[in-house]
Amino acid sequence: MDLLGVGLVLLSTFLGQVVGMTYYAPQLLGNLTCRLKAKRKPEELQTAIVWSFVTGFFEAALIYHVLQIIGTVSTLQHVFLGAVYLTLLHALIEAPHYGFEKRSVQLIFIHMGYHLLHLFVVIFVQVYGRYWS
Repeated sequence: MDLLGVGLVLLSTFLGQVVGMTYYAPQLLGNLTCRLKAKRKPEELQTAIVWSFVTGFFEAALIYHVLQIIGTVSTLQHVFLGAVYLTLLHALIEAPHYGFEKRSVQLIFIHMGYHLLHLFVVIFVQVYGRYWS
């Protein structure tokens, strides 16, 4: 990965975290998410930021490498479809866990909404970041 790639991964990781902190803020969906999970208070969720950033970095790096391999993502439609497909794949992988763990079905929709926005931002930055440089 070249220096620009590292920068794009870091930038997309940071912006993905901003999307998450905004999406799950108590004023938006944070309080509802906590009530549905019934495990944590919104104040306690702040301790997960470091772990979220670390996993977000590896996710962004993996997406960067996948984009380098396929190399055909060039339009906003491709970016959006990439985010949709990855979100649907994630939803299909996660859905059985919701049933076995007796989690609220509403949670899967809340989380998938976040993943769609997050992945769109990460892919967008990485695809169009090369053009901006």
